[in-house]
Amino acid sequence: MKILLVDDEKEFLEQTRIFLEREEDRFDIKTACSVDEGLEMFEEGDFDGVVSDYQMPGKDGLDLLKILREDKESDIPFIIFTGKGREDVAIEALNLGADRYLQKGGSPKSQYGVLARAIKQEVESAQVRELKTVKNQLNRLVSETPTVIFTYEPSNPPKITFLSKNIKEGLGFEPEEFKNDFEHWKDFVHPDDLPAVEEKMQELLETGHISHEYRFKDSKGNYHWLHDKQNLLTAESGKKKVFGAWIDISRRKKAENRLKNRAKVERKVSEISSRYAGDYDFDEITDKTLADVGEVVGASRSYLFQFRENGEKMDNTHEWCAEGVSPQIDNLQDLPSDMFPWWMEKLRNGETIHIEDVSELPEEAEAEKETLESQNIKSVLVLPVFESNELAGFIGFDDCEEIGDWSDEALFALRVISTTIGNSLEKRRVEDALRERESRLQNLFDTMSEGVILTDPDGQIVEANPAAERILGLERSEIEGRNYVDPEWDIIRPDGSPMPAEEMAGPRAMREKRSIENVEMGVRQPDGSVTWIMVSASPLLREDGNLEGIVGTFVDITERKKAEGRLSLAQQFAYVGIWEYDFKDEFLYWNPECERVFGLEEGEFEGTFEAFLQYVHPEDRDFVLEENEPVFQRNRNVTLTFEYRIIRKDGETRWVRELANPVTGEDGTVDRVVGMMMDITERKKAEEGEDFLHSLLRHAMTENGQVLKPGRVYLIEYGKPMAYLLYKETLDGGGQGLCVSSEHPGIVKSEMGITSGETIWLSEEGKDEKISPRDLENLRDTIMEFVEKNGEEGIILLDGLEYLTTTNGFERALEFFHDIRGKVASKKATAIIPVSPSAFEERQIALLERYSEMVETVE
Repeated sequence: MKILLVDDEKEFLEQTRIFLEREEDRFDIKTACSVDEGLEMFEEGDFDGVVSDYQMPGKDGLDLLKILREDKESDIPFIIFTGKGREDVAIEALNLGADRYLQKGGSPKSQYGVLARAIKQEVESAQVRELKTVKNQLNRLVSETPTVIFTYEPSNPPKITFLSKNIKEGLGFEPEEFKNDFEHWKDFVHPDDLPAVEEKMQELLETGHISHEYRFKDSKGNYHWLHDKQNLLTAESGKKKVFGAWIDISRRKKAENRLKNRAKVERKVSEISSRYAGDYDFDEITDKTLADVGEVVGASRSYLFQFRENGEKMDNTHEWCAEGVSPQIDNLQDLPSDMFPWWMEKLRNGETIHIEDVSELPEEAEAEKETLESQNIKSVLVLPVFESNELAGFIGFDDCEEIGDWSDEALFALRVISTTIGNSLEKRRVEDALRERESRLQNLFDTMSEGVILTDPDGQIVEANPAAERILGLERSEIEGRNYVDPEWDIIRPDGSPMPAEEMAGPRAMREKRSIENVEMGVRQPDGSVTWIMVSASPLLREDGNLEGIVGTFVDITERKKAEGRLSLAQQFAYVGIWEYDFKDEFLYWNPECERVFGLEEGEFEGTFEAFLQYVHPEDRDFVLEENEPVFQRNRNVTLTFEYRIIRKDGETRWVRELANPVTGEDGTVDRVVGMMMDITERKKAEEGEDFLHSLLRHAMTENGQVLKPGRVYLIEYGKPMAYLLYKETLDGGGQGLCVSSEHPGIVKSEMGITSGETIWLSEEGKDEKISPRDLENLRDTIMEFVEKNGEEGIILLDGLEYLTTTNGFERALEFFHDIRGKVASKKATAIIPVSPSAFEERQIALLERYSEMVETVE
């Protein structure tokens, strides 16, 4: 016991210390000569009691007591030991919390013996009080926690000496039930766990501590999982005692088992989901799926129902049953859906049908209750199966053994399987539809009158239909062995000249990645004959925009071409007026077409040359007479061809072209003239319009009224012909030209009439005079080099801005456009760019116009 002794008399302090330590060897006396010194020592040491003199200089013993009780809040045993025995001091000391008040005096042995006994009694009493407090607190703590505390003696048999009262709340037992009876305790350990528990008890004796888990039955017969920790302690006397604690971990175990089961379910569900990938037998896989998932969730039965006839009928198509459970699939066929209105309403609403106790189904589910109970079903878990957002059926679990809630794992498994089967049903429906469609398409492909070929990205023909064989006069194997541009093909243009591959529909569709329609070509056969076909081709593009192949279609137009030739010849004469003038009778014969040309009814013409002249335009009569003079002189070696104007009966002025030849009689003299005439008014108008446009352009390009000003770039909207005409007129006027076109140079020359200047073909194909549309840098450098070389005399026609934009994206095309504009402006050259606004967004057209102040639009 550590005691603080405070007194201002040093000799008395030392004497008292010696006597007290001699009186009780457990005493450890520390001395202080003042209250302040005593307080410092109190703060530094862990004392069991304080003995203090009352009267001391400065602070006295009561001051020390007051400080300890009030300021320090200490209840340490405190004894006043003083030589001043005053009653008021004693009362005050006791009121302040002193435990004893003793007077000094008498024989030293006697007074120190009294003091020693008082100290020992007060300290021990305080310790007892503290132990009781600690015990009460411990008991309260134990009763308020789930941990059960116990002690037992590891004798043979072991003897339980203490068991905390909270065992009542946890397991329903009174502590007294197990005291002194360890064997009774073992009766409640799960039989499967008892051998391990006994092994652990033996281990405790060997190691001194154990920690293990086992199942223990409560007073109601339900098992709990306990986590038990025990320590073996040995007293100085050699007596052994076990201190232990266990806590109910059933919830944790349940959670762990749930996690394990969930993991097991998830693995199985993942395995099941993978079965429905690739090619598989739906019925076989679904039967296996229902078996696997039914076993893993502990169901009695798992099943799939599918609807048909627009949901009016349902069939149990697949079923799995646990051992001992009767199958129901044969009894659940061709069922009217309206038999189960409560059930169907929930399915249509996409709800989960979770029935914990079939016997407690509501009245509105009476039909469902009767059907389920007839199958001995206690509880049900069902989910709808949707196919393309349409209710296609339902999938579920039955428990035929007991009522109860279905686990989250079962719901999770059913939800995943429901979705997987729904997707599989949809996939099967789509595949069936695709197969049917494919069959129809193949049938159509085989029976089409048009020839059809399919190529790969390289132009290799991979498939041809029977019509293609018939039209081309080749076996399918011969066609499919060739490339679209194979040199074995002898292809000609409508004019009979060889057709280069770049003009053909297939290569153009492949190159331009757009449909090319109605390209006429001739296929020369080995016997020299020509089969004329009209070809259209379309690119097959993947999602990433890359070419997958080409589909080409063609029809045999050989007979049509022949018919067109005959028709053209017939038409040439169908609208030709035939006339004949007889010199002898001086009669001018007109066929009905001549009268139609002059606006007369059939038979209305009078038949004289003078009547004819009345219809000739007054300004052209002298010309007509002059042209006819050789004939009227009966010159037999002359052929007349001339054009003039007439004024029809209705006043309309028309142009006619006339041809005439003299015919000699038997005597060798010219006795008549035969001729023909045709209305050429429309041709004249076109010629006059073209002449006017050419003159207008020539005038516009003079110095006095210049339109194409140097240093400008012109956008011509919907004006491709105008652009080429402007370009051609500039070249005819002495300009130096560079034509950049997405059209083949042959087309530019033959159809656009561009025969001078440089030409660059924007193409991925070909060898000479071409630049890839993807190679913008090369194209830009080429144009800039041309502008640098020719300066103000240079004119560029860029026909293909849409092609460049499609190939490179608008941003790169715009940058290219800006660079060209800058070069043209700096060198005072001219550029013409025909554009189709419909090929661009409004924003892009606006940027083209806004990006450079030098751009003008010509309508």
